Amino acid sequence: ATQQLCPLHPFHATERPVAAPVDGNEAACPNCYCLVCDARVSECRHWRGGDPAHCNAHGDSAFWRQKRVNAKRQRTRAARVTQARVPCGTPGCSREAYHDGLCSAERAGGRRSAGCGRTRSRVGESGLPSVH
Repeated sequence: ATQQLCPLHPFHATERPVAAPVDGNEAACPNCYCLVCDARVSECRHWRGGDPAHCNAHGDSAFWRQKRVNAKRQRTRAARVTQARVPCGTPGCSREAYHDGLCSAERAGGRRSAGCGRTRSRVGESGLPSVH
């Protein structure tokens, strides 16, 4: 649950976002999650301070809801970049080598190799992505 809902530590909502914890909002149990980061409090870099401190976040605020949406977008982008750097598993191939939906090993052989477990998207004749 978010810290706002923690039964062990009372939460005090603020009207405006502030850089420092308000009225003990930084207190959290091991089960508390940061509303913005959607991670355990121990993993939130801005829990006790920042611009603004995430310990003061609550779902009743449009500001904090937007911060949560923005943070999720950043996590999604970061995950895509990380995923793009994972080797595909075909001997002699890496995902960085993909061009036009084919990995370097496939381009050299002109066909999909049996060892490649990745599913890649291509743009078909219709202009829509197709999966092979």
